[in-house]
Amino acid sequence: MQGLLIDHLVEHRDGDNTFFTLTCTICGTVWKSAALPGLTRKAAAEEVAKQIHMCPFCGRPVCESCFVDVDGIILCAQCGQRLRERIEA
Repeated sequence: MQGLLIDHLVEHRDGDNTFFTLTCTICGTVWKSAALPGLTRKAAAEEVAKQIHMCPFCGRPVCESCFVDVDGIILCAQCGQRLRERIEA
């Protein structure tokens, strides 16, 4: 999953330090890595993987609070709503 998250990280520079951000596509919550000299995208992906997940249906990055369980399937809230609607139909 870290490989998928790497593509969504946005790199920022603050003097000699580098940090990365990633925004939840559902609620807009912004995750920010520590600002460190020489911080790599791979290291930031390892850090963000603890808090941001990729939806297995739509492939978008979403925060922990925007993930839902629909009949044992963990996915983002938007895909979860669509799946619930199909199940109930």
